[in-house]
Amino acid sequence: MSVDLVSIIDTASGLAFLIILILAAFRGVELMRALANRIHRNRAFWIAALCVLLALQAQVPNGWEVGGLPIFELTFFMMVSVFFVFIDSTISVALEVDFFHRNTLRWRQARLIAYPIVFGWVVIFLSVTYLSGLPNPPAWVSAVQAGPVGLLFIATLLYSIVALVIGARRSPDMTLRRHILLLAAFFAMFIATTFMFNYTSTLSIDLISDALTVLSAYVLYRAVMTLSPLGRVGRETAAPSVSHSLTLRQVSPYLGSRISTLFVPAAAYDLYIAIISLSPVGQIEKKGFSSSKPAESVVILPGQS
Repeated sequence: MSVDLVSIIDTASGLAFLIILILAAFRGVELMRALANRIHRNRAFWIAALCVLLALQAQVPNGWEVGGLPIFELTFFMMVSVFFVFIDSTISVALEVDFFHRNTLRWRQARLIAYPIVFGWVVIFLSVTYLSGLPNPPAWVSAVQAGPVGLLFIATLLYSIVALVIGARRSPDMTLRRHILLLAAFFAMFIATTFMFNYTSTLSIDLISDALTVLSAYVLYRAVMTLSPLGRVGRETAAPSVSHSLTLRQVSPYLGSRISTLFVPAAAYDLYIAIISLSPVGQIEKKGFSSSKPAESVVILPGQS
């Protein structure tokens, strides 16, 4: 395989990754405005924010430095910190919706240890990166770089993902369960691609990393799409049923926003609902099948014939 073809695959995977993230962020914002449930609305907000962070971080070129600190590593570990906060909030949601409120893997106690490990490692890594660029770095910098602190950081993230999966399986809400399991799959793929990017350089591993990058973005898109049925239910139940007929002017904005998301099955379903909704009751009344006035009830008193 030529080098040009490899670069084309890398560029195409990065472009597909960015497009899918933009679509997922758009869907998250749309569902955040439509959902009535607070928990699911917060999930949609987090997904949208996560997609925006991923899209912005992917555009940062490797090698930029500000004040001796590499911008790519700085934004990456800031994003990883946000990831961990997102995982913690999602586990808290899973514990909240659990009927028995079980403390999954003692997470309420483990999170008190996990937060110092995660944020402490970010500070240590940025400090070591800055000091290693000096002409005479301290001797302990190389010891920290070769030490097991990074493995402790990865183990903490993996532990949180396992707690996320177990908490999701205990949730009685099937939609929320699928949503959380897809998020766990995304975080696992993100850790795998990060490991491949930093510790491997073979051609086959690079191609697998590109495939996992695109797949992780699609999994994140599917995670936000699992909340879409709840958005339709919330909108239908919240709207007052004043009239049984809809005009095309009332239906077209909702239908247009659906088609603009390029999600063909949902748009086809909404087109079906729109066509059914355009059969007004008023036309049926004009044909004499029903009366516009409600039927009056007749009460027969005793002694009347």
